[in-house]
Amino acid sequence: MRMDLLKIVVKSLDDLLASDIKIFDMKGYSPLFDYMVLATADNERKANAMVKRVREEALENGYDIKGIEGKDGSWILVDCKDIIVNIFNAENRDYYGFDRLYGEVKQIDVKDIL
Repeated sequence: MRMDLLKIVVKSLDDLLASDIKIFDMKGYSPLFDYMVLATADNERKANAMVKRVREEALENGYDIKGIEGKDGSWILVDCKDIIVNIFNAENRDYYGFDRLYGEVKQIDVKDIL
């Protein structure tokens, strides 16, 4: 079930040309969620479109969105319960360094999901 939602999330981001999509398998690292998805948007408009698409696709397929935080496009978090989606602009993605912070966490290849 989670893999279905993960596929929906990643496809939604990929369809809107998110760059540098990464999927971290957080099982064993976080008691709150199983996967964390990182993606970069070129601008605020694109980031908001990605959030909208993720939300719409999840709801259409019977999944709930627990919450959405941030709306300015610099960093938006979408809480899909077992999956946390972080959409950054390039500057903030580099600044917050999630790629480095979770560098040792097992990653799932985006190609395997799409």
